[in-house]
Amino acid sequence: MSDELEYINREIRDLKADVKVIEQQQHDHASEFHKIDKDVVQVQTDVKYIRQSQDSLNLNLNRIMLILVGSIITAVITFIVKGGFAL
Repeated sequence: MSDELEYINREIRDLKADVKVIEQQQHDHASEFHKIDKDVVQVQTDVKYIRQSQDSLNLNLNRIMLILVGSIITAVITFIVKGGFAL
């Protein structure tokens, strides 16, 4: 009977040790997932910033193109009004 109790006692100690290892692994995984979640949020923020910058750049380029095209059209019309290629 004493041998059986000793065997059961050892099994319980082994199970407790296994449970502690599993608990530590779960804690490590939870910490890793938390870090990954923070990284995902950072990437989303970066993508949002890049998107806003790209939209701003596109808007500014459109304005520049409008000014250039307007200037060219104005120059052509002025040239034609002043006599253009009149010989």
